[in-house]
Amino acid sequence: MDTEKKTLLKKVKITRIESYEKTRIEDQVIIETNLKLLLNGVHIISFACLPTDLKELGIGYLYTEGIIEDSKNVNQIKFDNSNLILKINTSPLPEGKKFTLQKNSSSGISIQGKRYKKITREFKVDPEIILALMKDFISSSKLFKYTGGVHQAALIKDNSILFRTEDIGRHNAVDKVIGKALLGKIDLSETALFLSGRISTEIVSKSLRAQMPAVISKSAPTSAALDLGKKYGLTMIGFVRNDRMNIYK
Repeated sequence: MDTEKKTLLKKVKITRIESYEKTRIEDQVIIETNLKLLLNGVHIISFACLPTDLKELGIGYLYTEGIIEDSKNVNQIKFDNSNLILKINTSPLPEGKKFTLQKNSSSGISIQGKRYKKITREFKVDPEIILALMKDFISSSKLFKYTGGVHQAALIKDNSILFRTEDIGRHNAVDKVIGKALLGKIDLSETALFLSGRISTEIVSKSLRAQMPAVISKSAPTSAALDLGKKYGLTMIGFVRNDRMNIYK
């Protein structure tokens, strides 16, 4: 494992029980940290997260929450590494936006009152390509292999993976990959979202906000996620593994 990945791991002593036999061994767990996000000097949220792609996490969160419309709205991004504070400034403050401090979060947002546009772009990808990409996507995470403690998100375009992100929370991983696309000036409506975890309403909310035509996961969707996605024309594909998948549309 490369040096950067090693810094995301912590060695711990554990007792492993296997075949009713106890063994004292050294294991590795994922590093969890706390990031404060300040928007125009106002502390609006703290994230429990993996300490990678933090600028992307902040930008992605502000976008999927509807606080900014594009990375062009951002004047300045500063990261205080010693205090784990991300400072993002926009000018002027988005009209009509009022902020209150949210709970420390790695697990999502409320979608009540959110409005979305109908998905207009049709999603077409060969099932064999989806299966091959998912296999590569899942097997590529060394952090998951060593700890089992991270979720992954990725964007696909033109039958290939553009980039992927990892975090202890599914929602953070999605915000990171969306933030990465925004900072890279990538049209999100031309991409589809890949996930390692469950497709929940919060994940669908973020996808609709980004106008991505499809969400594809190794895991399952929830009933509410299906209802929300179908209402706005989002294609959802779950249980993508081995040689099978379920298409919900």
